[in-house]
Amino acid sequence: MTFLTRTLMRFVGAAGLFFFTFSISLKAQEETTLTETKPIRVSLSSFYKNKSVFRGAETWPEPSYFVGPSLIFFDKWLLRGPGLFYSHFPRTSSFLLTAGVSYFDDGEPWPDTSDHKEDYRNQRKSTVEASTKFRYKFGFRNSFYLGFSIYKEIKYHYGHFSELEAGLPLLPYTGLHLKMGIGDKQANQYIYGPSGVSGEAYRSASVSIVIPHLPWNGIIRAEVNRSWIVQDRNRAAEYVNGKNINDGASMMLVWNLI
Repeated sequence: MTFLTRTLMRFVGAAGLFFFTFSISLKAQEETTLTETKPIRVSLSSFYKNKSVFRGAETWPEPSYFVGPSLIFFDKWLLRGPGLFYSHFPRTSSFLLTAGVSYFDDGEPWPDTSDHKEDYRNQRKSTVEASTKFRYKFGFRNSFYLGFSIYKEIKYHYGHFSELEAGLPLLPYTGLHLKMGIGDKQANQYIYGPSGVSGEAYRSASVSIVIPHLPWNGIIRAEVNRSWIVQDRNRAAEYVNGKNINDGASMMLVWNLI
């Protein structure tokens, strides 16, 4: 039994236990706080993942974690980590449209408690991307969605990358998420290595569970996922070296402070 199979079985089992134990009390707590409008909202996030993967390519094989604040201004502007994003529609809408810029670096995460050192997976230059994301949510409580994202690198290679995504509920607060990425030659060579080729880049599938209404206005989101690089040339490229399938697990805790 593979790591992904074991983790997925435990994950779905925990999701089922959570649903049957807590669904009644959670339904009594509708997410009224999400509809509140404040000039500034501040949250504190802590994030853990067992490895770092960038569009199907492993960049750091050891666990990493991060703790930091997020700021939302007038329910429109989000400042989180090395990224600034603008959201056009309110969160209660069936439509999501965001645009922004973000910074990416494949080097050693900070803080890092492992003995691993940078190697062939960490040869990319740091980069800045401009992005636009659209998502249409529908069905019961808008728990189904279809979407696409477009990325334009604006610092180094000026390549284009696109992603298509879909999601559907499995149990209340639990969902299945599917994604595929397509890049031009410049984008895929940046991601996978100088011998990479254009076209379909990677696919991924993940299962997530969200536990809302925690003490101190907190929320937990946990996920297990598998991503894989599609084309043989990109699988054999210099930054991948045949490591084309990656199984991951992550957890994020968010506390809304203001």
